[in-house]
Amino acid sequence: MSANSTVEIKFYTADWCSQCKMVKKHINGMTYTTVDVDDEEGWAEAESINIKGMPTLVKLIDGQEVDRVVGSNVAKIKELFNE
Repeated sequence: MSANSTVEIKFYTADWCSQCKMVKKHINGMTYTTVDVDDEEGWAEAESINIKGMPTLVKLIDGQEVDRVVGSNVAKIKELFNE
């Protein structure tokens, strides 16, 4: 990763997902983009990158996926933000 690289973390979530709500409490204050799969646009995006479960957090560097955490393992999620 170069100094000019763009890093983004996307949080795929849904209103009905109780684990998503728990994860959101732990990542509050961190920088991420929320993708709500309850709406058509969010669902289409999630489907296009093969999201199979909620919650899912995806780390992108320069638009390319480099890591993904599925579920509510808070330690792994915090690692994703700190890598």
